[in-house]
Amino acid sequence: MSAGAHGKELLALGFSVDEVVHDYGDLCQAITDLAFEMDAPFAVHEFRTLNRCLDNGIASAVTAFSNHRDLSLAAERQGEAGESREGLRQSLRSSLATATYAVAALEIGNLPISGSTGAILKRSLAAMTRQVGGPTVEELKDDFGKN
Repeated sequence: MSAGAHGKELLALGFSVDEVVHDYGDLCQAITDLAFEMDAPFAVHEFRTLNRCLDNGIASAVTAFSNHRDLSLAAERQGEAGESREGLRQSLRSSLATATYAVAALEIGNLPISGSTGAILKRSLAAMTRQVGGPTVEELKDDFGKN
């Protein structure tokens, strides 16, 4: 089962995004405990690889979780979707929810912002920026670099 399918399944079972992220933390703990029990320690580069893979898994699971949740909410509000204002609101709500889930995953999983979950956050912020016409992350970086 892919991480995305796993995230979608956990949403269907009523799990929160917090629980989805902790599920991957539990997986990491189980792997490291088993390695210790089997007297098979990790090299630093191997542990980094494991963390990178888990970060990618968390990112995929959170994305699928968020997308499936958004589709469920959109189906509930199908009657309202005809108006352009409501369509924009729904689109912003979706991007905001994805960004919020990504931040929660970053904090709960103590993940690096430069990983896959951080990339989800950047894409969500970029989508909201396009929708409202605000400055992009790259434009803000340029502004900070000038000061």
